Amino acid sequence: MKKFNLKMSTKPIRKVHRASKSGQKHVRNTRPLPQTSLILRRLKNNLRQMVAGISTGKKTHDYETLAQQLSAIAGLSNGHVWGWRYVASVLSGSTLPGKKFINAVNLYCEKINPRKKQYFYFVRRGSFIMVYEKSYLREIVKTHQQERGYKMVPFRRYMEVKRRATQH
Repeated sequence: MKKFNLKMSTKPIRKVHRASKSGQKHVRNTRPLPQTSLILRRLKNNLRQMVAGISTGKKTHDYETLAQQLSAIAGLSNGHVWGWRYVASVLSGSTLPGKKFINAVNLYCEKINPRKKQYFYFVRRGSFIMVYEKSYLREIVKTHQQERGYKMVPFRRYMEVKRRATQH
């Protein structure tokens, strides 16, 4: 008859590796969000109005339509688009929105096409500048030219200054 060695091993006990459980509760951010933030309140209000404007009767369909429109405005492509769940979770307050999402909502509310370009006219004493740039960059262009000493003017004033400068 064989005897078994029943002596305790001196090796440390290995922990059994467990695969992580998949599920929404592990992915979702559970910390409380700052509900008092003015930006978040304005964003949620704008989202509610946008969803009410689409309103087909099914919330998921409304959120999906809105997500596609916002993704197009933000220029997301190659399968990297926002889904209806992201819009719904931002609206419910369980997820903080990203900077791109906030900018896309603001552009959507202002009904600005991010690819549309327009002319901006600036004058300074006898000199003049015409800038052709994307329309949503208006404030950036304006502040940049103000730093250089130029003032934004309408087309009529720009043409007056240009005529005077070319006559001499």
